Amino acid sequence: MVNFIPGQHRERAALFDSHISTTLDTLRNPEVRRALGWPAIFLTSEIEHAFLPNVRHGIILLPSDQEGTSNVAYLPLTRSDGNRNGFRISRGLAAPGLLRAERVGEATGVNVLEQYKNDFPGRNYQIETDIENAVTHSGSFVVEGRGTRHVVKGRSTILSRNCKRSDEELSETLAHEFMHAEDNKSEDLDPVISEEPSERARHAAFMELRGYQVSHRVLDGLGYYDDLKVAMNAIWEAHNLTMASTHIPDSAVEQVQATLKS
Repeated sequence: MVNFIPGQHRERAALFDSHISTTLDTLRNPEVRRALGWPAIFLTSEIEHAFLPNVRHGIILLPSDQEGTSNVAYLPLTRSDGNRNGFRISRGLAAPGLLRAERVGEATGVNVLEQYKNDFPGRNYQIETDIENAVTHSGSFVVEGRGTRHVVKGRSTILSRNCKRSDEELSETLAHEFMHAEDNKSEDLDPVISEEPSERARHAAFMELRGYQVSHRVLDGLGYYDDLKVAMNAIWEAHNLTMASTHIPDSAVEQVQATLKS
């Protein structure tokens, strides 16, 4: 039985198609591709494979044809979603992809998906709909075995606020969030990040810096500028960071946190 409101589902589907098409057109712009460099390739691929999840009774669900994949769920909010307290992500949607689970299972001897199913912390898989722009959610858990410990990230779900945005604003927003989704697939995330507050803060600051670097490059390729993106780019350049960097110093963390608060 279908429990969603047909009109709302049609509105979501129309927004999904429009947002994805607009962003892909932007990423295929030669000047944007030049400004982005090699990240344009995997961002385009991530967005091409994104899907619209199902929504029933405030729960975001995984369509059956996406089971086992690590494709990103993209959910544009509709006008009526502003009346909700938030969405809960279902266990199936939040699960890690089969390939990632198999690789960690081979290294640890643990049935990763079985552990995930038994330990699924549903209360931690809640996303508020009262968001300023967009947000990416991906749960994680630690798998330990054979003397090794691995952080397993689940599927990324992106929520985008229902608001009027130019094509340029929409494209840089989605590129930013899909950069987060790509980073969530990292296979060498140090378990310490999950356990040490200072390392969690460092990791969060670094991921935001990477997201804003992508935003800045998209806008730069289009000939547009934004004060926040320019400020974050200044931090990026001051610390000689590249998209291949894996660490930022304490001073950069403090600068990112201060810039986001200002």
